[in-house]
Amino acid sequence: MSRNTLLVVLAGANLLLLSGLLLLAYSPPAAMAQVEGGGSGFAVVSAQAELRNDAVYVLDGANHLLHAWRVMPYPRTVEDPIGLIYMDSRDLARDFRERDRDREKAR
Repeated sequence: MSRNTLLVVLAGANLLLLSGLLLLAYSPPAAMAQVEGGGSGFAVVSAQAELRNDAVYVLDGANHLLHAWRVMPYPRTVEDPIGLIYMDSRDLARDFRERDRDREKAR
């Protein structure tokens, strides 16, 4: 084995060991996104509302409301910012009361 080949193999081994050491020693910061008591009672979900149209739903846990925004429709150019259009909100407490009342009537 030539001297240059040996140096390349040793440099590669050192890089492998260094990268392994960095991977084992580094731990990313913990995500505190929807922990109990850590947030303000909101949950955000994105979904595909239609074939070429997305929506963002925000659940307000404190007020029992569900808000919906639609992403500005296509076609957009790359330079256009993504805009949101507020659609509506639902009173979940009222919706579930009505559902329970309808179930009681059906019995």
